[in-house]
Amino acid sequence: MSPKTLAIASVALMVAGSLLAALAAPLTLDVIAIFIGGVGFVGLISSAFLAIGLSEDRARERDTRPPR
Repeated sequence: MSPKTLAIASVALMVAGSLLAALAAPLTLDVIAIFIGGVGFVGLISSAFLAIGLSEDRARERDTRPPR
């Protein structure tokens, strides 16, 4: 999964969690909404770290290639 796809899915989870929290009345739904939003937030942070790691891997590969 690319970092962009992961970020988009994570934002969608955060929005879904926020909407559920805003519209939910029982405590159980609030807990579920917080969980869904939290998973989305963790996914968003993870996608940032994945993008950084992939760019470092590309740079390392570019630097270790023998000159032509």
